[in-house]
Amino acid sequence: MNKKVVFICSFALLFLLVSCGADSIEYEGSKRVTASGKLVTSTGAALNDVEVELNVVEQYNEDVLNKVQSRNDGTFLANFPIPQENQNVQFYATFEKEGYVTKAIYNTSLDDIEDLKYDLETVNLYRIDETVEVRMFFAAAAANRFLISYEIIPDAAADFEFANIPDPDRIDWSQYDGLINSTERVLLKNSNITIKTEVEVEVNGQRTIELNTVVVNAGAASGAINILF
Repeated sequence: MNKKVVFICSFALLFLLVSCGADSIEYEGSKRVTASGKLVTSTGAALNDVEVELNVVEQYNEDVLNKVQSRNDGTFLANFPIPQENQNVQFYATFEKEGYVTKAIYNTSLDDIEDLKYDLETVNLYRIDETVEVRMFFAAAAANRFLISYEIIPDAAADFEFANIPDPDRIDWSQYDGLINSTERVLLKNSNITIKTEVEVEVNGQRTIELNTVVVNAGAASGAINILF
């Protein structure tokens, strides 16, 4: 057989194997999901022209299902095919608008989509100039104090998550520093943050547990906050 023909046939076979492989996400041909929600500012005003992107992921496979813009009243509506039920897929949505912090909502499974409806409800977006990035440093007041657990509670309306949480087993977190990532989770400027800690104190071989609460302020600019326990 001609070498050129062999090469073309081999390339075609490779293309078919890649494009039709068993690892790709498979969809129900006749069923479509309706995704809906509303985009608002930190004050609750409708936010139009926000790019809403709907995605699905299964292990190393990922598909963009649809992209739409929010309307003048902040609402959006989009349809997309639903994956077959025998797949372990997760849905996520991203919201992006110039001048605002990009936001993503993750970890929606097939079980969460009832009656072919993906309701994202009301989504707050915050302007970049009204948010801050805060780095928190936990420090022990003495060598015999160990941080067991903590809880972060924003007093103002905000959406944030403490990133890279260490193993909660008995370890010394005194030098641990965690970052609230402003590109994914945000704090509003000058918002108060209540931090509740559970601390183990060891004195003469006796161990006791202290429950403490401290309130800190995010401030008007990005920066660091020291948390003494």
